[in-house]
Amino acid sequence: IDDTDSFRQVQEVYVEAGTLSETLDNVGSQKAKVIETIGADPATPTGYSLASKQESDFEGFQTNRYTFLKDNVELSRSEDKVGSQLAIVTEVFKPAADPTESGYSVARTEVSDVDGIPTKRFTFLKDNVELSRSEDLVGSQLAITTQVFNPTSDPTEAGYSLARTEVSDVDGIPTKRFTLLRPSILSLQQEFVGGATT
Repeated sequence: IDDTDSFRQVQEVYVEAGTLSETLDNVGSQKAKVIETIGADPATPTGYSLASKQESDFEGFQTNRYTFLKDNVELSRSEDKVGSQLAIVTEVFKPAADPTESGYSVARTEVSDVDGIPTKRFTFLKDNVELSRSEDLVGSQLAITTQVFNPTSDPTEAGYSLARTEVSDVDGIPTKRFTLLRPSILSLQQEFVGGATT
């Protein structure tokens, strides 16, 4: 509105509903189709699914930005420490099934996101991998305690015997905890019975 003493002028701008722009953009390591529209939902491109919808702005007009990705697409891959081992971590958009990695098993599956797009995060570890090891006192004896992902058999240590097996976890990943002890007397007590020791 332009208002002066001599006249008043009103300017109205009309925009036709439709697609304003269509681009390719990176989401993680993949190319996504990004369509910006005014007043109309775009048709889903063939072979793609809607990954996100956001309000945006185009030259001062409120618009909607739609991001489309192909299903079952890996958006990121990294390596991360789980205990003492290096795990493979992948982020996948709409996975058809749990992915596989040669020589690895899925250790953990989580709901996650990449750039605001919902994904599934998969953490892979090698089977029968020792994730942690410690030495603790059990009675008067030093015990070895190990945590193993998906053990194929009970661990062995020279001079030690398996004393206890428990279900446990390392960083939220299910493991088995094994406690190994040297065969020996853990404690000795003497009792007095009528003035004599037994």
